[in-house]
Amino acid sequence: MVQRVVWTLDPTSQVVAREILRRGPMSRAELSRRLRLSGPTVSRIAKPLLEAGLIVEDGPARLTRTGRPSLPLRFSDSLGRFCGIGVLEDALQVSVCTVSGEELHQRSFDVDSSDPAQTITTMVDAVAWARTQDPAIAAVGVSVPGIVEHLRYVRRSRRLGWSNIDLAGRLGAAVSLPVVINNDFHALTSAEHWFGYGLQHPSFLTVVIDAVVGAGLVVNDRLAQESDGRGGLIGHHLVLPGGPTCRDGHAGCADGLLTRRAMTEQFALAFGRDVTYEQGLALADQQDPTARRVLDRAADGLGVLVGELGNLLGHQNVVVTGAGAGWVGVARDRFVGQLEKMYLRGTAEVHLAVREWLVTDWGRAAAIAAVRSCPFLDGPDDTHA
Repeated sequence: MVQRVVWTLDPTSQVVAREILRRGPMSRAELSRRLRLSGPTVSRIAKPLLEAGLIVEDGPARLTRTGRPSLPLRFSDSLGRFCGIGVLEDALQVSVCTVSGEELHQRSFDVDSSDPAQTITTMVDAVAWARTQDPAIAAVGVSVPGIVEHLRYVRRSRRLGWSNIDLAGRLGAAVSLPVVINNDFHALTSAEHWFGYGLQHPSFLTVVIDAVVGAGLVVNDRLAQESDGRGGLIGHHLVLPGGPTCRDGHAGCADGLLTRRAMTEQFALAFGRDVTYEQGLALADQQDPTARRVLDRAADGLGVLVGELGNLLGHQNVVVTGAGAGWVGVARDRFVGQLEKMYLRGTAEVHLAVREWLVTDWGRAAAIAAVRSCPFLDGPDDTHA
């Protein structure tokens, strides 16, 4: 019943539905204030959404200015659950989430992701597992490290060794569900946009430190995402002339200086012996001068990278995240100092959030990307150029 109605939502109703999804439960008065719509307009829009079962009245009644009770509105669970699959080199991180992004179940599946056929077979097994946890799976989202076109095709993934794979088509046919594919950086940014940092900041830049360094962008509450999937590839941006060399032979680029692997190599080189990433961070946190030099150099490089991107794009709101972002917390003061120098010679106020993204969180990000692909939610909020 819901699907027949939501496919015909007009743009204003889409905006109202998204607002309730992201920020609910909320009263009609709150909706009216946030969206700058009149009270009668909000009530008119809410009525068919309530009748369709898309939203429900929930929670304790709140008195309006006229003294009449008003029940808060929240999104219904009638749309089912969403399965997210984050593809890594050696595993699939799988999550089952509600429509509001709450993770209910999580599991990791071992796989050799260099073999796309075997990986797709394991994805089918992952969706079957998700259905055992909750049979009401409505859609599947997959995040992939690489270039993704039209939320469907993996054109190239150097990390996985894939090229020209109709991943959405093949997986969708096997599981008989809608499937949406996203670049992993864009999936993470979309999760921050709808259910994280973006709830307070309508425009922000995301810098992701993982096996490589990437970026995502939200402008005026719209996710900027090129249809050919090539946005956000900043790993070879020069941040430290003459600095460490990445695997592709670029000296001083972000990938060669900032990733977990790069940091581990720099710790070992500085100490003249094997030092794990965790050991290096612990030593730096204890103010060991050798470890601090490694960390300070990386912090300066990250400050240059984020500052140049922020100045170019006109953003002072920045999220630094990813499975390899743990070191940023240890070197936060040094990073912020360099970042503030980069922003118009210190004249701009920088709003910074540092979040160490767990490896297991890639599945949730992919699930949220699947939620965003629902026809009744895909409107003027998002940009697919």
